[in-house]
Amino acid sequence: METDIQTLEQHLESMRAAYQLNQEKLDYNYRVLLERDAENQATITQQKRKISKQRDLLSTLMVSYNCQLQLCLLFPSLKPKVYRHSFLGLLELLH
Repeated sequence: METDIQTLEQHLESMRAAYQLNQEKLDYNYRVLLERDAENQATITQQKRKISKQRDLLSTLMVSYNCQLQLCLLFPSLKPKVYRHSFLGLLELLH
């Protein structure tokens, strides 16, 4: 009877140790996930800003293109000058 009690107590201690180890692993994994989530949110915010800048640039280029197109239609003789000027303007916008 006494050996059964000792065996059960040893098993209980073993289970408590396993529980404690598993709890520590879960806590660590949770902290890692929180850290990764914060990093991912920062990356998402950065990508949103980048997309916004690209959309603004596209909008600016579309306006510029439409203005040049209208100028070319109204004044066909200006085409070479307008194209040269627009190319240099696009280079400035891209840099």
